[in-house]
Amino acid sequence: MKKYLLLVILFSLCFMQRGERWKNRLYQNPNVGNRDKLELQQISDEAKMLFYQTEKLSPEKAFIYQFALPIPFVNLGYAYSDNWGKGIKWDLAILACLAKLEHIDWGNDIYYYDDDGIEIGSEIGDKNQANVYKSVVLGITMFKLFDSYKSAEQYNDQLFKRVFKRKRPSFAFDYSLNNKTTELTMSYPLN
Repeated sequence: MKKYLLLVILFSLCFMQRGERWKNRLYQNPNVGNRDKLELQQISDEAKMLFYQTEKLSPEKAFIYQFALPIPFVNLGYAYSDNWGKGIKWDLAILACLAKLEHIDWGNDIYYYDDDGIEIGSEIGDKNQANVYKSVVLGITMFKLFDSYKSAEQYNDQLFKRVFKRKRPSFAFDYSLNNKTTELTMSYPLN
């Protein structure tokens, strides 16, 4: 079984792809890497909008994916928006809190009394500190839900800026002189 797995891994290395930037390094052709930028400049606004509508992400899906499996290092919401780094950062914070919870004394509070029944000392367990760490873990998990939503929104903003060379409007009313038509755009972000 191990031999077959090794064979599959070695065989898959033969089909690796190289991007445009790697080709530019080999041939020193400055125009090859700008091919996609030139293509985006030559297409119409309707085609650009169609491209944007097909490539944009749904922030609601990112939220639902993150909500479906809130287990550390299973960040489906961050994976959907291709933002693994943020998810790993928050997962490391959760692991640090869980590691600290491992060393907490969960015992009961102990009170010492003298012969007359007067309290002379006590040893208080770390239950309050444990509850704080539990709350932090729950808070980070909830924050990851909303942050995955926001990451998808940021991806959409960057995509719009890359395609149209301007900020994504929340409300826009344009008039096209070529087509003599009006265009209305409305967007209400939930941030």
